[in-house]
Amino acid sequence: MQQEKVIAYASTKKIMKRIITLMILT
Repeated sequence: MQQEKVIAYASTKKIMKRIITLMILT
């Protein structure tokens, strides 16, 4: 059960990083 939470948190972090990178580049 806890593993799913960790995976969800990791994917969310990845998405946030991508959004920040796009905002900086644009």
